[in-house]
Amino acid sequence: MMKSNILFLFFCLFLFSCGSDAPADSTAPPAADQVDANKKLIDSYIAKINADPTNHEANSKLLADAANLNIKAKNFGPAVQFISQAIRDHYPSSGTANHLLSLANIYSNDMKAVGMGNAIKSAFTKAFPDNPKTNELKTALGGADITNMIEVASKALYNDETKRINQAKAREYINLCEIYAMSLPNDNKAPDYLFKAGETARSIRQFPKAIDIYNWIYNKFQNNEKAPQALFLKAFTLDNDLKQKDAAKKLYEEFLAKYPKNDFADDTEFLLKNLGISDDDIIKGFGK
Repeated sequence: MMKSNILFLFFCLFLFSCGSDAPADSTAPPAADQVDANKKLIDSYIAKINADPTNHEANSKLLADAANLNIKAKNFGPAVQFISQAIRDHYPSSGTANHLLSLANIYSNDMKAVGMGNAIKSAFTKAFPDNPKTNELKTALGGADITNMIEVASKALYNDETKRINQAKAREYINLCEIYAMSLPNDNKAPDYLFKAGETARSIRQFPKAIDIYNWIYNKFQNNEKAPQALFLKAFTLDNDLKQKDAAKKLYEEFLAKYPKNDFADDTEFLLKNLGISDDDIIKGFGK
């Protein structure tokens, strides 16, 4: 269901972009019949992916095709989302290396975000050391390395003078961590970087982003020690930050059923017991 919702969001972004951006060779809006044709194509892609979500080869190509529609229309934001989804959800496909190169190209050349483009290229060289493009990219990158980029971004998160988090640097840090985990999902640093990115997203109140990252950790790294923490923090974010008590309750119960001996089990039991009760009433209850 989560995957379907994400794809639907991308579809909506695509329609919005088609309706607002001019074609590459004209100042006129896209013809209605072209918009309708693109809508039908996206509909068919989503239907095929939902019908067979584990078909990595086919679904990777469908998402790349959706990205290409957006690239032709110069809708680069949705294109990035579609390609990223292809890599993240269908990494075993034969198209993953090319998808990473396409993503780097969009960032570097179309979106003028050279730093992010270089981060993806650096991750590519680590993920695909035997690829024919790797030596060329290493030469072009010089000493640029995604691990160092993440470290530098991490140190720049807080402004020493104001003692507050730098919003722009926080978003950069989150993006770099996601690029690393997306490009190198089998690396042992991937879940740790994602976990830190999720906490950074919460700290700047980007709660939907934080939840997306917690889902990513929980679904893709279930054998990692960060998986139960991600489930707990997703529930806590829904409870404490988004006030979605019913959704939080289900996740607290899921956590206790799956991880009854986890260090967070006692906290989860307390939060579940006091779900919907005000802080003042909880404090009053301590004296009884």
